[in-house]
This record gives sequence, structure tokens and C-alpha cells, in this order.
Amino acid sequence: MVSSGHPEFFATVIKARRNQLGMTIQAVSAADGPAVPTIVKAEARGLRSPQPKTFAKFDTALRWEPGSAARAYWSAEQPASTDTPRLAPAPLRAGHEVVGVPLDRVLALTGLQRELNAAADSGESLSAADIQQFARRLDREISSIIGAWATDMLEINRSRGTTHAGLEIALAEALAAPVDRDDPDAEERWYRRWLLGGREAAGVGKELREKFELRYQQSRQRGGEND
Repeated sequence: MVSSGHPEFFATVIKARRNQLGMTIQAVSAADGPAVPTIVKAEARGLRSPQPKTFAKFDTALRWEPGSAARAYWSAEQPASTDTPRLAPAPLRAGHEVVGVPLDRVLALTGLQRELNAAADSGESLSAADIQQFARRLDREISSIIGAWATDMLEINRSRGTTHAGLEIALAEALAAPVDRDDPDAEERWYRRWLLGGREAAGVGKELREKFELRYQQSRQRGGEND
């Protein structure tokens, strides 16, 4: 039976590497990479049984060792970069067992819990609009808590201006969503993009970069980092 490959994993590593290099899809194609439609299809998880020459073009444009793209697609192996000598990757360090949750987030969650319980106890049916509103509010609060964990992991695993490749792949898609300037968590979201680096940090201005560098150094001192 012929393997169907791993187009989802392939899409993730292609996009993560492109973001890391700060390249647009057009730039990847222009760097002796595949045609733009092929790259778009790959990042949309729609590439099926690519030809060896297509893999070779991805290797060239994304600066991977020969055969890396094929192994990523067929075996879900992490591609090896030609940017630096191939070394065993540093282990992903676990974050703190406890991540602080601001009091306002706790109050927001408990308030939402009370409202949901009151709605359930009333015996009245909730409209679709009410359910959507509850879902949006719950998503916002849960995302904030997950964001605190992501910040912790990014700080701990960032070393000499880079981030562990596995963590980069895991968070790249989540961090790619646009940041609304009216979002009360906008600065926190920009901080995570700055920690991740690459193209995701392109929109961070000089003032914020300086502020984030200071914050990161303070986090290292609190954590006793020596690398």
C-alpha cells in the first residue's frame, strides 16, 4: 500500500520555515522554489504525492539539507537546515508547573460561570446569539490563560535570540492571527511574537522591542538562566 504522506505536517513546517526566514510565498518561489500555486497548496495541506523535483525545490528555497522536504512529507521528520552545522536539537524545556493568572481573568471566568449556571437554572432556552456570546467570552478568557502558558514556554526556550524549532512549529499558526490594536491583550500578543522571532515579529516597533528585551532579561534573571 502506497503511503499517503503527511501533508498536514508538511504544511506546518513549510509555513514555519518561511516565517522564520521572513520570506513571502512569492520570495520562496523566486529563490528557485516551486511555483506559487504549489506553495499555496502545500501550506493549505492540499499537496498530494509531490514529485521528487518539487521536494528538491523546497529544499533549495528554504535552505534545507537535500532530502529534508521529502522526509518531512513522507515520514513527518523535522527538516534539517543548511544555515548552521547539523547538531542534535536542544531538548524542549518544560515551563513552570504554575502559571500566574491575573485576578481580573479569574473574576471574569467566575462571573461567566455564574451567568451560565443562572441561564441553565432558569429553564429557559438560550438563543443562538446568546450561546455565541457566551462562547466568544469563554474563548477570550481561555485564550488569555493559554497565552500566559505560551509566554512562559517561549521565554524558557528562547536562547540567544532563537526559539526551539518544535515550539516554533507548534505555535506559529496560533500566533499568525492579526493583532487588533484595540485588543486589551495586544501587547502580550506582540511580546509572544517577539519571543518567537522571524516574520511574526516584523510588526513590533522599536519602542516595544526595547521594552520586550528588558522584560525578557528580567524573566531570565528570575528563572536563573545562565545560557
